[in-house]
Amino acid sequence: MSKSFAQLIDWYSRQCNGDWEHQHGFEISTVDNPGVRLRVDLNGTYLEKSEFSRIEYKYDSDTEWIACEKTADNFFDGCCATGMSEQMIGIFVNWAEGGEGGAG
Repeated sequence: MSKSFAQLIDWYSRQCNGDWEHQHGFEISTVDNPGVRLRVDLNGTYLEKSEFSRIEYKYDSDTEWIACEKTADNFFDGCCATGMSEQMIGIFVNWAEGGEGGAG
């Protein structure tokens, strides 16, 4: 298991309270560019009211890109090239733990 994914699982586990996890959580899926999507439900968490500054990186090729934002309905929504999923999950975890990547 990658370090960022383990940290995501840890964050999720800390949100679980016997109720929250029945209606909220996170999803990892694919997109057709090709890429990977991380969607995290922030409703009912300490991140619900936190600011996040949109992040968009486009490198020199179609295989190196990341875009992350916090949606109006309180989801972290990130997409990236297939080979950059570790970095994308890291952006969420770093922000969730009070680091860079958003206004915290």
